[in-house]
Amino acid sequence: MAYVSNNLTHFIGRSLASDELRYELLAKIIRGGVLLDPAHMGRRDPIFQVKMSSVPIGYVPLSSCSGLDYSSYPNVRHDLGTKLSDNALVQFEIVCFCDIPQNELAIHCAKYSHFGLAFSRLFLVNAGASPVMYVPKPGWFKAVIQSHDCHSGKPDKQVLQVGARAPMIDAAFDFHNKTLTADLFMRLQDRMTDAFHQLKSFADVQSVERDLQAALLYQTVAETLLFGHLKFFDPALPPDHPENYYMEREWRVAGRVEFTLGDIAALYVPPSFLDRAAQDFPDLGVGITALNPRAD
Repeated sequence: MAYVSNNLTHFIGRSLASDELRYELLAKIIRGGVLLDPAHMGRRDPIFQVKMSSVPIGYVPLSSCSGLDYSSYPNVRHDLGTKLSDNALVQFEIVCFCDIPQNELAIHCAKYSHFGLAFSRLFLVNAGASPVMYVPKPGWFKAVIQSHDCHSGKPDKQVLQVGARAPMIDAAFDFHNKTLTADLFMRLQDRMTDAFHQLKSFADVQSVERDLQAALLYQTVAETLLFGHLKFFDPALPPDHPENYYMEREWRVAGRVEFTLGDIAALYVPPSFLDRAAQDFPDLGVGITALNPRAD
C-alpha cells in the first residue's frame, strides 16, 4: 500500500447538480488547458488604494487620476467578519490538490466528486504548488518572553503566555495586518500624496511608488504563501467527516495551473463516463480510470 501518491489530484464539480454537468466541466477544463479558481473569475479586489484630494499644479502623467488602485495576482481579498482560523478570512486565487493514493480515494471522492485530474508532484511543484500546514483546533501553545541583563546575562523577568493555538494565530494575523503593515501603508500613503502634490519631478512619485509596490508584494506573499497556507481542523472528527481536512494532505497553487494533454498523469471519471471520455480524448496518452461511486 502506497503511503503517499506520486500524483496530486484535483476533483471537479462538487457543487454541481449532476454528473452530466460535472463531466461537461471536466471536458471544458481539459480542452482549455487551465485549472483556475471560479470564485475569482473576473474579479479585481484592491489590496490598497491611494486617493488624491486634488490635481497638482504642473504637468504630471498621473494628473488626470483621482488616485491609484493596487490589486494583485493571485487575487486576494478578505472575508470581513471571519477569522483566519475559520479557514475563511484570507480568500485568494487558489487551486487545491490532494495527496492520496488512487486506491485510497474513496472517502475523498465521497466528499467532492468522482471526476478528477491528476498531475505529477514535480509538475505541480514547478507550477507553484506547496503543501498546507495543518493546525489542530483546538490545540495549545506556550510562549515565554524572557529578559536578561546585557552584561551579566542574569535573568531579569519573564512573561508567560499559554493559550489556545488558533486564537493566538488569529491574534498574530491581526497584529501583522492591523498594526505592522497598516502603519507602513499609512506612511506610504502620506508619502505618495506628498510626492504627488509637492513634487519637483515625476521621479519623486515613482520613487515612492516603488516602495509601495515592494510593500504590497510582501503583503501578497505573506497572505498567499504563509497565512493562506494554514488549514485549521478538528482532530477529533472521524475521517469521513466533511470538515476533517487533515486526511486530504492538501497542496495549493496560488493562482492558476496551465497544462497540456501531455502533462496530465491520470484522469478519473465514474464507470458510466469511461467510454465517453475515451472517445472525447483519444490523444490523452494516459489511462482513464473509473472511480465507482457505489464502492464508497
